[in-house]
Amino acid sequence: MTRILVTPFRTRRVRFVGLAHAAGGTLKQYTISADGSRPAPATMDAALRLAHEYLVAPSTPVRAAGIDWYAIPTHAAGSLIVHRGADATFVILDWWVGTNMLRHHVWAAPNHDETAFESLAGTDIAMCVWELAVIQHERAAWLRHVFTPSGSGDLAAYLADTIDGDY
Repeated sequence: MTRILVTPFRTRRVRFVGLAHAAGGTLKQYTISADGSRPAPATMDAALRLAHEYLVAPSTPVRAAGIDWYAIPTHAAGSLIVHRGADATFVILDWWVGTNMLRHHVWAAPNHDETAFESLAGTDIAMCVWELAVIQHERAAWLRHVFTPSGSGDLAAYLADTIDGDY
């Protein structure tokens, strides 16, 4: 077994930077940075473009357990994280489908060219501990406002429920 060198944990600032429209829906945009800086506008534009292109691209049906997983209806809402990490800059897209599932995709670009994103679909990489703080919040917000015991979901309230702070 390969031993991993663990560096000390340091919180990172998670910033909510606004709502964006893509693929006929709305994304809550967040940024995270290892060095505290904000991504360049070109990086944010590239991330939103990736999300839009991914969401509107024709998909080949993927059937498992008798379900076509790309045919599940969407709420046209989710989150988009741009994370300038120590090794690369990541874009993480999560898009709510069905009642309680997220469609998830990750891209990475070198920090010296934060618009040259490549898909990480074949790597099984999901997200890191700082990105999980956003996902944890988004899950809780979904349960508070949309996937409720009463069934009276409020998508606008979900979109207004954001996270911002050190995690």
